[in-house]
Amino acid sequence: MKLTEIDIDRFRIWRNLLLRLDPKGLNVIYGPNEAGKTTLMRFIRSTLYGYEPLTTEPAFHRPDAEQPWRGAVRCEHGGRTWRIHRRAEAAGPGRLRISGGQEGVAKDVALDDILSGTSEDVYADIFAVGVRELQQLATLGTNQVAQYIYGLSLGPQGRQILDALADVKERRTSMFGEDHRSGRIPQLFDKYANLSGSLRNSGQARDKHAKLTHRRQDLLQEIEELQHRESHVTNELRGLRFLQNCHKPWKRIRDLQAEQSGLQIVPTNPTEALKLLAAAEKDLLESTNRRDKLNEQATQLRSQAERLQTDPLFDKERYAIQSLVDQSDWLRQIEEQIRNAEERSSELRRELNHQMTQLGSGWAVERLNSIDTSPAAHHRLLEAARRYQDTVQRRGKLRRMLRSMTRRSQKELVELNTQLDVVGIPVFDAIELEQLRLRELENLGRLRLQEEQLALKIQTVRRVIDRVDTDESIPAWVDKTITTMGWIGAGLCLFGIATFSLGGEPRRALGGALAAAAFGFAGIMWWGVRNGLRNNFDAKVGIKLDDIADEARQADRQLRLLQERIGRMSLAGRHEDAKNWKSSTAEMVDRIGDCSARIADLEVLQRKQTRAASRRMRLKMLRERYKSAQQTVNEQRQAWCRVLTSLGMDETVRIEQAFDWWRRIQEVREMLTQWRNSAPEVEGLRRMFEAMRMRVEQLGNRLTNAKKMNFSRPLEVLTSWQQELKTHDRDRTEKHRLIAESEAKQYDGRHTQHQLEAAELRRSAVLARAGVSSREELTKQQESEARRVQLAAQLKKANEELMDASSAETELAIVEDDLMRFDALNARETIQLRTSELADVEQRLNKNHEELGSLKQEIKLLESGRDSHAEFFRKSRVATEIYRASEDWLALQIEYAAVMQIRRRFEQENISGTLVTASGYMHRMTSGRYHRIWAPLGEDLLCIDDEFGQTFRVEQLSGGTREQLFLAIRFALVREFAKRGVELPLVMDDLFVNFDQERTAAAADCLLEVAREGQQVLFFTCHEHIAQMFQQKQIEPLWLPGHKVAYDALKPEHDASHAEDAHRIEGGRLVSDSDELLDDAWDQAKSSDSLA
Repeated sequence: MKLTEIDIDRFRIWRNLLLRLDPKGLNVIYGPNEAGKTTLMRFIRSTLYGYEPLTTEPAFHRPDAEQPWRGAVRCEHGGRTWRIHRRAEAAGPGRLRISGGQEGVAKDVALDDILSGTSEDVYADIFAVGVRELQQLATLGTNQVAQYIYGLSLGPQGRQILDALADVKERRTSMFGEDHRSGRIPQLFDKYANLSGSLRNSGQARDKHAKLTHRRQDLLQEIEELQHRESHVTNELRGLRFLQNCHKPWKRIRDLQAEQSGLQIVPTNPTEALKLLAAAEKDLLESTNRRDKLNEQATQLRSQAERLQTDPLFDKERYAIQSLVDQSDWLRQIEEQIRNAEERSSELRRELNHQMTQLGSGWAVERLNSIDTSPAAHHRLLEAARRYQDTVQRRGKLRRMLRSMTRRSQKELVELNTQLDVVGIPVFDAIELEQLRLRELENLGRLRLQEEQLALKIQTVRRVIDRVDTDESIPAWVDKTITTMGWIGAGLCLFGIATFSLGGEPRRALGGALAAAAFGFAGIMWWGVRNGLRNNFDAKVGIKLDDIADEARQADRQLRLLQERIGRMSLAGRHEDAKNWKSSTAEMVDRIGDCSARIADLEVLQRKQTRAASRRMRLKMLRERYKSAQQTVNEQRQAWCRVLTSLGMDETVRIEQAFDWWRRIQEVREMLTQWRNSAPEVEGLRRMFEAMRMRVEQLGNRLTNAKKMNFSRPLEVLTSWQQELKTHDRDRTEKHRLIAESEAKQYDGRHTQHQLEAAELRRSAVLARAGVSSREELTKQQESEARRVQLAAQLKKANEELMDASSAETELAIVEDDLMRFDALNARETIQLRTSELADVEQRLNKNHEELGSLKQEIKLLESGRDSHAEFFRKSRVATEIYRASEDWLALQIEYAAVMQIRRRFEQENISGTLVTASGYMHRMTSGRYHRIWAPLGEDLLCIDDEFGQTFRVEQLSGGTREQLFLAIRFALVREFAKRGVELPLVMDDLFVNFDQERTAAAADCLLEVAREGQQVLFFTCHEHIAQMFQQKQIEPLWLPGHKVAYDALKPEHDASHAEDAHRIEGGRLVSDSDELLDDAWDQAKSSDSLA
């Protein structure tokens, strides 16, 4: 469902509001506080799901009974355009009308199809969100919404985890209660403590029992040792006999292997080894020749480098010389500056003499020094000049203003007289005349509008009258049937009376007459009831129809009166054509505009006349100000001359000339100062040049050829050193190149040496793999290979005999060391000894078993005669139970930890699709601060992970972050519902009030993304900067007007009706009035049907 239009006739503070919306994107609706944004949200919800009963509203907020709340929304759904209209009633959700669907479909079915089966609770929780709903998690607690958020249907695996966790917790509680006093383990410890307190020692019986028990243990240990010895001797006999059977074939195998080991092993093919050996020897010879050649070339290059000799002292001072050579340009500049400074000093002296001559004959250096050129004197001169110049400029400005105003006044006076001659009458009278005409035209326009409204009202009333049919209140066949029954009954009654009077059978004739009379009376009674009902219906309906007809006649009479009044106005306006008074409303509006334009022109002419009079007054005042300015100029001229005299300058009234003299005097004094300061500058440059020359001379004295240079001309010395540096650097570069090439040759020689060694290694490797040191030994390997094959066949046969002998004893295993140490003669003697020893052990075992039986009998008698032993055994049994219970408790702890780990992994890997989508929105709104939202298994709560992996519950977040979380969840829910075919508009009211600037921009981007996916969004805001932010994102807001909190019930009747009429006229909307008439007609038709 996509909303395209909201049409409110009357709902709370809204009256006659028509708001058109974009069905495929974001609609930003801005309005100040109390502008009715929340009321618009409530209107949409009330229109879709029903109004609250009017009886539940407060008295001051309840509308009039004759004008209840009503309005409509227009939407697109299923390829159709629907209009849903609802009107509030005193009880119930209000009267609903739906248009745009197929015929024969019930209203409730059509509305449920438009809403896609969405309940009002789900709509309020998901699609209509305000700040209050956004701040509360409880608004997301409905079953359908919770199923999407918390993933209540997690499948059999999640249910198994919860069942396992519940089972583990139950068993832990049974083992060890939460109060640490109940459970199996505490009960066992209590039982063990009780048994420990009642147990006492039992004296001699106890000692005797201990001795018998000790003896029993000794006998058991001895029996165990004898049994072990018996088993050991038996196994030893089996092993000796097994060795005796395996020794003969093993000895033959050993002899064959000894002979085989004596043969030479051939690891490789001798022919292939000879080929590899030849290739290795060839590479060895080539590498040797190349290595010798490279070493010889490297020696030659090294000798050439050694022949290049350089001056060691020059090389040592090379960097100092280079530093001085680099400063040669600076030294040359200093020399040039010295020469220029000397020339400039001479030039300044000549220019100073020339300027002094230009100043005049009376000027000398002494007079020039006596002139006060301080900043204070300059400031006094400037102040005097400024005051004198300001007065002169003010006088000139007043003179120009006086001339300009005089010209404009004369020109304006001429134009004004021309326009007044065209009007012909005073301007004030002309304005009153045009205003009177404008009022007549406005009255005519209002009458025309009333005429159109009355015509529409008459048309509507006549349409209502036409729908009411007074003639068909009772069907015609009823009248015919009742009339026929009445006439037949009357005829039969007369026939019976006639028969009785003519002497027929009295009883039968009288009975027939009475029956016919009763039948006729029934017909007459039905006819009377029908006339009574019809008269009653006609009376009531007739009254209402008469009222409607009277209203139509009254409206028709008012229409004729309006037409007569318009005719009278057309006759009164004789200065215009009569057809102008019969024109349309649009032409009447144009004529009103023309009249208003003429009034505006006359008012402009009147303002011109007033301005002309005021300009003449200002012209008079301006002449007086000019005279005063002339007197001020004379005073300031005298003050200016006094200042020039005090400064030692000649008097003049020309400010430019005085300042030119002042500037020239300052320039001459500045030139004198420069000439005096030029001598120290030259001296400093000379000292710098001499210091540089001394450095060059000191460095030259340390070199070998110092005596050949003239150090009084350091630039020539530095030039010579520069050439020597180039030669020295060239020799050094060539020497380094030769050394580098020599080292490269040496490196190649070493590389060749490595190749030589590699070839030698390959040759050695071939011989080593073959196990020989020469080609002759490879031939011997071929001869021994044939003998090895023959020995292998014999060895295989001997191994088969050994395997047959060993398979006789599958439980025994022997090693080669046992066979090597085996002696056949000693083995036979050992077998005889172990056989006799085995018989002795069996005899001792029989004796010990007899003694053990008597001891057990005696111990049994002692234990059956004492109760303390039973208590001791019970205590031991309780201790054993405690030990086993502790093991079970530890196992439960491990099982609980494992189940919790499985639960955490399942929670991380099986997050519902809604929370995954919400996590993406939350990540963008918080700029990556929070990236994952998840719900613990089996719990209706939310957790969120930040960028550092920390987990927070909802109540641990700040208010703004919590609102952003719930907003992200609602975005995800809207997308989830859209996937399931539920497309309802998303209405939001001021959701960004607690967001900072960065997260507000991010949330706005998410909102735009939701809108781009096809979701219609209505975003209400009272913050202008948010509306401007969306405007910068190419979303043009809808601007709502402000409201005052007031209701029609508190306003005067005239003002309310006038305001409503004015609003309807201004908007040009008559749809609301038509709907109101249709509703009234519907009510009247419904009442008529109820009466029928």
